[in-house]
Amino acid sequence: MHKDSITWKQSSLINQIINSFDFTIHAHGLAELGTAWREENVTIPHNKLYLVLDGSGEVQVNGRTIILKKNNAYLFPLNRSYTYRCDRRLKKFFIHFNFSLFSGTDIFELFEIKKFSMPLPSELFNAVHKFKFNHISDVITLRNELLQLISSFIGRQIPEKEEILRRDTRYESVLKYIDTHLSAKLSLRELAAQMHCAPPYFSARFKKDFKQNVSDFIHTRLVTRASTLLIYSDKKIKEISEELKFNNEFYFSRFIKKHTGATPRLFRNERRKILHRNM
Repeated sequence: MHKDSITWKQSSLINQIINSFDFTIHAHGLAELGTAWREENVTIPHNKLYLVLDGSGEVQVNGRTIILKKNNAYLFPLNRSYTYRCDRRLKKFFIHFNFSLFSGTDIFELFEIKKFSMPLPSELFNAVHKFKFNHISDVITLRNELLQLISSFIGRQIPEKEEILRRDTRYESVLKYIDTHLSAKLSLRELAAQMHCAPPYFSARFKKDFKQNVSDFIHTRLVTRASTLLIYSDKKIKEISEELKFNNEFYFSRFIKKHTGATPRLFRNERRKILHRNM
């Protein structure tokens, strides 16, 4: 068989990916920045796509310094520590997004991007430079071009990560249930029922496959969901606490402080300030 041919198993996996991904944009817009654009060790639970239209800037990550240049696109994956700076002027179109597979797992948690930058396609440059979308067809076209650009950062990595994707496929019913019913009251028994097995057996199998306890996995998802709501929604903290089914606002506050080091109110205020400065 030719090395580039796709087996039936790979084709089935690709179909599952296509039918499962969720592309969610949390914030987007044009930003014109100056020397005030400076921040150290910023970590946010979403991916950032920068389309640089003019000027220059600098982003540091994993000991590397990435120079932001005109007519280039830059992708910075979620949950990493970044340091930003601009010495003169930077004009960019930014998109904060999650690209989730199998109901919750962000694709950039599965794939390690090989490079942070690539040339910005001229069609995309012209579209975002005008920043005017008068028809639904314009929005659809932009979305497709963005997805194509994002996929270019991933490259042909599916065979390398196939086992991880297959693992998530085996647990797809569980991951979907977690995403749909995510709350502080979500139980091991509920998840085991999705796999039609006893809780102790499911717990042991899950820990072996995911390298963490079920409770730790749920807590990580709860922190991500709560963080997104605190940063991007206008819901009151009490409303978020109730939505995620904590016993009361006090327990929610204690949970967030344990995992982020700050109370929900302080976390929201600080992250929104950082977000505003680092669009």
